[in-house]
Amino acid sequence: MSATPLCCCVATQSAVACHQVVTGESDPMNMLAFLLKTTDRLVSRMLLNALFFGVLAAAVSLLVAYEGTRQWPPQQLTYVAVAIIAGFAAYAAGVSVLLRAALHGLVRATAEAQHVEQAVSPAAPVGAPHVNGDVTLP
Repeated sequence: MSATPLCCCVATQSAVACHQVVTGESDPMNMLAFLLKTTDRLVSRMLLNALFFGVLAAAVSLLVAYEGTRQWPPQQLTYVAVAIIAGFAAYAAGVSVLLRAALHGLVRATAEAQHVEQAVSPAAPVGAPHVNGDVTLP
């Protein structure tokens, strides 16, 4: 089994659909629909989380600025600091969603690879050395 399915299965919902895309068993329109559906779902989750945490960070920053100075409306430099803090929070939230999806896909891909290996050679236990002809490889 090659390593190609592992790269494709990152952040996917269906290992069977991923296998069909990698092996070319599906028609091009199904492949395009699969990729758009997967990408659209991940991008929308990233944007929603980034928006939520950016707004939350901006609100908390404005609250802290008000409590520190007891002046409303805040100065222009305060707005700049709030925008920078909100931008960093939004970036962190988006990257966190992306990394979580990538790790989830990697874990699922390794579990699927173990299931495929067990299906190919059901007599050999997991972790047993492979036999190649007359030579046993460690």
